[in-house]
Amino acid sequence: MRPTDTTNLSPSATGILGNNISNNENNSTSNLTNNSNQLSHSVAPQTGGLRIAANPGLKIARNVPTISYTLADGSLSKWDVPSWQVKLIESKHRFPLAKYAVQAKHTGVLTSKEHQILLTIALAKSLSEEQIRRACKPLTNSTIYRRVDRLEQWGLVERRKFIGERDPEEKYPGIITLTDTGKDYIRLTEPGMHCMGSSDFLRSPNLPVNLIASNEIKLQLIENDALITWQDHPQISTFGKVACSAQIALSDGPLQLIMERISGMQRVDRFLTQRLEQLTAYAQRGERLLEDDFALVFIVPSDSSIQQLIEAYQIHTFRNTYKDYYQYVWFISHERLFSPLGFQKGLVGIGKSSITQRTLEYGNSDDY
Repeated sequence: MRPTDTTNLSPSATGILGNNISNNENNSTSNLTNNSNQLSHSVAPQTGGLRIAANPGLKIARNVPTISYTLADGSLSKWDVPSWQVKLIESKHRFPLAKYAVQAKHTGVLTSKEHQILLTIALAKSLSEEQIRRACKPLTNSTIYRRVDRLEQWGLVERRKFIGERDPEEKYPGIITLTDTGKDYIRLTEPGMHCMGSSDFLRSPNLPVNLIASNEIKLQLIENDALITWQDHPQISTFGKVACSAQIALSDGPLQLIMERISGMQRVDRFLTQRLEQLTAYAQRGERLLEDDFALVFIVPSDSSIQQLIEAYQIHTFRNTYKDYYQYVWFISHERLFSPLGFQKGLVGIGKSSITQRTLEYGNSDDY
C-alpha cells in the first residue's frame, strides 16, 4: 500500500507498522502537533494552510525569505548548529601510518570487532555515539564504547564534541568519524570502498553534522527490515548538500526515495531555487529521474520551517504542476525523525491543496 494521509497521529499506536492507512491522497489532517504523548514540536503545518496560486506556472522566490529553523522551545536542533569541535587524544599508542594499523590487524592486535566498527564508520562516514551503538549490533554497548575508545587512542577515529550553549537536561553525544589514517587503513583493507577522513572534513566542516539525520533514516529503515538498498549520490548534490537515495520495502511493493537535507547553516535560497529550477527543467523536457515511483524527501531542522519553505518557494505549485513526474514530495523534520514518531510516522507530504501527515506501512526487504 502506497503511503497516504492518516488521521491517527499518535506515536503510541500499537505495533511497529502502525495502523492501516487510507488511500485518499487529498484528505487533510488535524494539527500535526496533536498526539497522545503531547510531544513538544514547533508550530507544525496547519490543515488547509496552503492555497494554490491562481497562476498555475511555477514561481520561485526572488527575494531571500526569512525562514525560522527554531524548535518549539526556541532552540536549534543540535544537528543544525556548527558548534562541534574535534577532540584529539594524545597517545603513545597512535598509529602514525595506516600500514602499521594493517600490521596490527594481521597480528591480532586490532581485532575483527574493531575492524567491523571501522567498516561501519567508513560506510556511514559520520555517526553519533548513539547511532554507532545501534549500527554495530550484536556487539554490546560496553564492547562498542571500549573499542571505539581504543580506536581513538590508536588514531584511527576521532570524536567531535558539541561546544555550544547547551541544555543541561539534554545529552549531546559525540560524532565519530575516521581520521586520515583510518581512511587509508580502510583503503588498504577494503579496496574500492569510498570513505572520508579528517582532511575531507576540513574542507567540509559541517558535513559530519549534516550526515547524522540521513544516517538516522538509514538506521531506522534497517531496524524495521525495510531497507533494500542505500546509495550516496555526490553527483546529484551539485550545490554542496547531502544527497542520497534508497529503495525501501512497503507492503505493496518497493518505493524509491531521493533525499536531500535543508540546513539552516547553508545557503538555502540558492539551493532550493536552483534545485527546483533543475527539477522543473527535467519535467519540461519529459525526463524522469527514475522510471519507478519515487518520493522526493527533504530533511529539515524543525516543524515550523516546513510550511515556511513550502510557501516561500511555491513547492506545492511545483508538485501539483508536475505531479506526473514528482508524485510524492515529503518533508521530515529533526523534531519528528528523532522522536517516537520516527521516519515511519513523522513524514509530512504535500497534497493537492494542503499539507498532510504520511504514514509508511513497511514490508520486508528480504522479499525483494
